[in-house]
Amino acid sequence: LIFCSWLGSLSGIRRRSAEFLSSRRMGDQRIFGMFPDSDGKNQIIFDPSQAASKMRQEKEAGTGVPVDGIIFDLDDTLYPQSSGFSDHRNREVAINFMCEKLGFESRQAAIDLRNEYFRKYHSTLKGLTVAGQEGKLPKPFREEDLGDYFTENCNFEKFLKP
Repeated sequence: LIFCSWLGSLSGIRRRSAEFLSSRRMGDQRIFGMFPDSDGKNQIIFDPSQAASKMRQEKEAGTGVPVDGIIFDLDDTLYPQSSGFSDHRNREVAINFMCEKLGFESRQAAIDLRNEYFRKYHSTLKGLTVAGQEGKLPKPFREEDLGDYFTENCNFEKFLKP
C-alpha cells in the first residue's frame, strides 16, 4: 500500500500506518511511499519519482510486493496549495455543510467550532469526528456525508485547472 499524504478516515493497521506517516510530514513535503530497508525498518520516501524507482527496483529484483492500492489525499497533494482549492473546501464548503447537514443555527457558530477543531487537528474531517464524539455537534456526523457533500458542492472548475 502506498500512501500519498494523510487520509483522514482509515481503519486498523492502515490508519496506524497513515498516522505514522503523517507524523513524519515535514513542512510542505508529502510522503509518497514507505518501504522496508535492509534492516526491516520502514524507509519513508518523499519524492514520487524516487518511490516509483524503488518500486521498479523491487519488481526487477523479485523482492517487491504487489501494490494493492494507492491512496491520494486531496489536500494539496494533486494540485498546488496556491490554487486556493483547500481554502474553498475547508472554509466555505465545510461551513455550508455544517449549517445544512449538521444543523448549526448560525454560520458564525459553525465557523467558531470549525476553527477551534481545525487548529487542534489540521483537518476538517478529524475535527468534526472528534467534535461529534465530544457531543459538540447539533446532529450526528458521518464521515461519508462530508465526502459526498464535498463531491457535490466544491467548485472544482474554478480552482483546479488542467
